[in-house]
Amino acid sequence: MNLFAKLNDPKHWRELPTVWVRRLVIHDGTGNDPIQNVSLKPGMNIVWGRETKETATNAFQPGHGLGKTTFCRLIRFCLGEESFGQPRTVAGVQNDFPNGYVDAIVEVGSKTWCVRRHFAGGHSSFARQAKSLSSFVRRPPSPDTDPYASFHNHVAAVTLGELDEKQFLAGEKSFRWKHLLAMCSRDQEARYVDPLQWRSKRSTAELPAFAQPKADAIRCVLALLGIYTDKDRELDDREQTLKKRINKLQQRKSKGETRLEYWEDHHRETLSKAGVEEAEGRSMDATSLFALEPKYRDVHDKLVAEIAALDQQITELEIQVSYAAASLKERREARQVKEGAAETIRSPAEEAIEERSRLAAEWTSTLQTLKELKFTLCEYGNESIGKCVHAQDYARELEEALTSLPVIDPDEPNSQIDLAENLEATATRLQESEARVADEMRKIVEQKQTAERKRRRKEREQEDIENAWKELERIESARKDTSVDKSLSKVTNQLADAESDLEQAKTERKQATKMHQRQLSDLEAAFDVLVKRCITDEYEGTIRLSEDDLTFQILHGETGSGEGFEMLAILLGDLALAILGAARMSTHPGLLIHDSPREADLGPLAYQHYLTNIQDVFGTLACDQGIPIQYIVTTTTPPPKPLRPKAHTPLKLGGKAGMLFGKPLKTARPRLVNIPYFVDEKEREPSQ
Repeated sequence: MNLFAKLNDPKHWRELPTVWVRRLVIHDGTGNDPIQNVSLKPGMNIVWGRETKETATNAFQPGHGLGKTTFCRLIRFCLGEESFGQPRTVAGVQNDFPNGYVDAIVEVGSKTWCVRRHFAGGHSSFARQAKSLSSFVRRPPSPDTDPYASFHNHVAAVTLGELDEKQFLAGEKSFRWKHLLAMCSRDQEARYVDPLQWRSKRSTAELPAFAQPKADAIRCVLALLGIYTDKDRELDDREQTLKKRINKLQQRKSKGETRLEYWEDHHRETLSKAGVEEAEGRSMDATSLFALEPKYRDVHDKLVAEIAALDQQITELEIQVSYAAASLKERREARQVKEGAAETIRSPAEEAIEERSRLAAEWTSTLQTLKELKFTLCEYGNESIGKCVHAQDYARELEEALTSLPVIDPDEPNSQIDLAENLEATATRLQESEARVADEMRKIVEQKQTAERKRRRKEREQEDIENAWKELERIESARKDTSVDKSLSKVTNQLADAESDLEQAKTERKQATKMHQRQLSDLEAAFDVLVKRCITDEYEGTIRLSEDDLTFQILHGETGSGEGFEMLAILLGDLALAILGAARMSTHPGLLIHDSPREADLGPLAYQHYLTNIQDVFGTLACDQGIPIQYIVTTTTPPPKPLRPKAHTPLKLGGKAGMLFGKPLKTARPRLVNIPYFVDEKEREPSQ
């Protein structure tokens, strides 16, 4: 008899899971027989990592390292996950089986799909609707005709339906197949400590992208049960928006409340730096014995007097600069006149003396040459040059020219040169005087610039203390009349309105949570049946939903139970969700994978009792077609003897059965490999 018949009319229950794996085949890629060929079925499917003599004496726990977790990850890999293990495992498989791959037959609704995914990167993934693997490989798969994305999209459409389009997760994200797959197949590394923690970072599996991990996980569960509506999403968005607005308004209000004190301190510090004594502590009340105004006036009047004195100094320096500039101009003009006159006198006298000396030397040299060559035959006649008429005529002309050269009185040009030198000496003295005047003028200009800089600084100080005093007067007025600061009043009113709206939203959220708690009654009823079935009727299964948590609890009277029962509550909670899916009361696909739950503090006898009772539960759900749930569970603890046959334990590892890949994987340096993952654009995450 169906223990859960009261949840829904038995005729409305599913006969088989919406998604389940019929077969998983591991190939080494060499064309040899498969390494593993595992047939699975709806109902209980135990993967048993058995203890052997070798593992019993090993320092590690028996049954570990045989491939149980990798088997679960390969199933998830075929169903759409990006990888099939931690980097070290992936690297070892790729190292030993570079051309290896895994085939799977997956039932999705009324369709049978054959899926192939390669272990190593650089290979495509394939999927095609086919009744068997033999028909699948008869026509070699191709990424053009058998794209993996078609399988992935079909699974999402069958399992999610309209949920695939609703953006009810934080950040306007939609509920995806990868979220549902995570709910159906917890990481062994997550240790079954939190019903909402389906993935562990240590597993390096693809994590659901939750902007609000707890809240989004709760939304996924509620959406799976069909009780998370658009109104709930609008309420969540409204509450988050109000919280952000209140936070900003509180910051603005805090700044406004401290603004007067801050600026008063700032302006008093300005006065103090300007020399106002005790500016930080004196009163703004003019009638006070310790009033600030007299001290301010003293410093202000002193600055005004200093600025006036600097103005007078600058004026006097400007007059000195003008006098120096005029004197410098006069000396420069006189020097230029002397230099011009000296050049005019010196040049003609020196040129005349130089020209006469040049001609006399040139002609005398020519006559000497003729005398030296007088016995040499002339090249134009057959006579010596000394007897040549032409040579004698040329010699006479040179002698006459030398005789006719003008006689220059040495005193006349020398006197002109002396006059030019006197003029040049006067110009030099004028230039030296000009340099002294220029240097003096430069010093005066520097004094003037220093005075101007000092005046500008004093003017800024005067402006600063005047502004500071005006602001202090305004702050004092604002203290006496609070309506002066209208911006702070406006922010305060806005904050009060926002807080009122948030309280209203929280009230509506509490009402919605209470409604969801009532709507969870069906899930709680299924959970309670499982608790009583797996333990005793003295125990009660309850579900507690709050705004930020969802827990499954096993109670014994008014008290809770131990850690082992906390883990058992998570297992039974997952099964309760799957049972509601079988009853068509949720969109759970009916596939459930628990990897080594025994390792999470559940005793061996309790674990065997758990498996036996879950098998009995499945027996009550069985129909002609099968069982509406496929439960794959791995264990190192020997399952109960009735469950050890292949019908319930399709895969045994260890001992004669060996390891999942038939041998220990070689140690390889871990590396992250992106397996090609062909999905449509809306499914692809930015990191892919």
